Amino acid sequence: GKDPGTGKMKTEEYTVNGPVAVMITTTAAELEGETASRFLFLTIDESTKMTEAIHRMQREAETLEGLIRKKRQDRIIKKH
Repeated sequence: GKDPGTGKMKTEEYTVNGPVAVMITTTAAELEGETASRFLFLTIDESTKMTEAIHRMQREAETLEGLIRKKRQDRIIKKH
């Protein structure tokens, strides 16, 4: 921000403990250059193929095999 006395830009320093996260959403095809240079950008796959894969996995999770797999995963997570 600007120093109110001089009107010149001044550095502001912040110390944050713990994990830091910022979420930005936009409909713009491209992000502003200064913003883009300061972040790692992750996007989501909204393709039909990915949606079909997600639906398939959700259906499989509700089968007997899927429920058994979930119980096994829960035991492993609890143990470790």
